[in-house]
Amino acid sequence: MGMVRAGGWVQAENLCRWLNRTPGFEPDKDRAVMLEALRLLREMEMKGFPSGGPVYPDGSRRGIALRKAWRSLRTILDKLPPMKWAVNPVGWGYVLQLEHNGPLSFAFEYLSGVTMGGWLGRIRQCKQCSKWFAARFEKKVFCTADCQAEFWEKQRATPEGHAEAAARMRRIRARKKQKSKARRAKR
Repeated sequence: MGMVRAGGWVQAENLCRWLNRTPGFEPDKDRAVMLEALRLLREMEMKGFPSGGPVYPDGSRRGIALRKAWRSLRTILDKLPPMKWAVNPVGWGYVLQLEHNGPLSFAFEYLSGVTMGGWLGRIRQCKQCSKWFAARFEKKVFCTADCQAEFWEKQRATPEGHAEAAARMRRIRARKKQKSKARRAKR
């Protein structure tokens, strides 16, 4: 399973590069189709894994919502040129496996690798520049350290940011004061 997850990482990086291509390089329609497929697969994972394993569409509320997302994904895939495809539940998510010979072939191969590797939840859009990236860490929301610094610089420039920085500095000074008092008391 480790090699599959590593392969999924490479596919995640490739998918992000494909999504970040400048508009017009690839038809925008292809990009919109890929983003919708990505959204539906995420929705299926969120609705389908309450207990850690795959859920099949059944009569429950969660099963009905899962069936709706599944049908929407099938509609997208059926509109593409002839191809073989399957959506299969596995231990960590749903795997999209397909063979496709059209302009979206590379993107769908990347998406297939991402789902097989379990990296679907790590494909994100940067909070600052809206660029797509594959997050190596669960909590990462910025594509680069520069974007993170720029975001927080803008955040600190607001009145709320000034107030937060002042409050943070008061807490830091209070902690330092307590530590120095504790050190003096030990002597």
